[in-house]
Amino acid sequence: MRIGIVTFYSECNYGAFLQALGSKKVLESMGHDVTFINFNPAKDSSFLLKLGLHDGTFSRKVARRYKIYFKYKLKPYCKPYLDAFARARHDFFAETEKVEKNRLGELAERFDCIYVGSDQVWNTRNSGSERLFYFLDFFKSGATRKVSYAACFGQLEQNAALEADVRKCLADFDAISVRNDVSQQLVERYTGRRAPIVC
Repeated sequence: MRIGIVTFYSECNYGAFLQALGSKKVLESMGHDVTFINFNPAKDSSFLLKLGLHDGTFSRKVARRYKIYFKYKLKPYCKPYLDAFARARHDFFAETEKVEKNRLGELAERFDCIYVGSDQVWNTRNSGSERLFYFLDFFKSGATRKVSYAACFGQLEQNAALEADVRKCLADFDAISVRNDVSQQLVERYTGRRAPIVC
């Protein structure tokens, strides 16, 4: 089976990299052909969101951004670390070409199944204009199936403005499994389906 994976695999983060690699290896061991879909959804770039004022966490966000940019990313010793992640992704992950939003639907036709997971992929509180990408909104289930494995909302409180769209997207999945009980509760609330919790 030709499987396309949608996940956070291009982050410079050990956990994200290892879960993506683990998923790939297990699926390949089952005889499947696995490719990562190379699309980066636009993030919400509103000024208030960038400052952290949208949820009352201004001081925490400022401190975090200082830590990331001034203590790590701008230090010379960070370049080898970032370069190593780029090399590892090149060496271990087969990717599609970088795809534009308007071509995602035709890209889906190349696969028998599109698979989405893992940590935080369904957290709509961090959403940008294309966040529904992780709910596989870019094609209709049919010849290409929609499957989630260990998908996660991260928290019970989600973006109410996106709830109707999320319900519609999840209703089109052929199979859903989740990472934790919070995500299980939300899937049941949105779809009436009791999704199994998996590793």
